[in-house]
Amino acid sequence: MKPIVDLRKKTLPKKDLVWLANYQIHASSPWRIAIIAILVAVIVTLFLTNGSGLSVGFLIAVLIVIGLRLIANRQPLEIKVDQSSIQVGDRQIGYEEIESFWITFRADGLQELSLRQRSWYLPYLKVPIDGQDPVRLRNFLIRFLVEQPHEESVLDHLTRKLGL
Repeated sequence: MKPIVDLRKKTLPKKDLVWLANYQIHASSPWRIAIIAILVAVIVTLFLTNGSGLSVGFLIAVLIVIGLRLIANRQPLEIKVDQSSIQVGDRQIGYEEIESFWITFRADGLQELSLRQRSWYLPYLKVPIDGQDPVRLRNFLIRFLVEQPHEESVLDHLTRKLGL
C-alpha cells in the first residue's frame, strides 16, 4: 500500500512560478483530415440539395476557422503564477476573477491547470503545465483559490482529439 502524503504539511513555495506553456499544434492527424473532408462534403451536399445560403455560409465559416486553427503557427506562452494573479501570455487574471482551480495530471500525458472564472462568456481557462511540478503548483494556488474538481466538457475532449 502506498503511503498517504499530507499536502498540508508540505512547505509552501515563496517565489513566483513561471513556465512556458506548449500551445504548439501537432502534425496532421487522420482525425483532422477526416473532419475537414466531412465538413466539405456537408457543405457541397447542402449547397446542391437546398441551396440555403445561410446554412452554407455558416458551414463555410466553420471550415475557414478550423482550417486557420490547423495551419496556425503559435508560439509557446509564458505562464506566471504570483501572489495576486495568474498571467497567461499578455492576459493577466486576478484571483478575484477566479472561482476555483483544478489540476489534471493523468497517465496518458494530459497535464493542465483548469481555472473556473467568474465570467459568463469564458467560464473555463485550460493552461498546460508542461514540466511544472503539479504538487508545488497546487500548494501555491491553494493559498489563494478554492480547489474544486472540474469536469471535462465534450468540446474540450473534441478539441484535444483534433489537436486544436
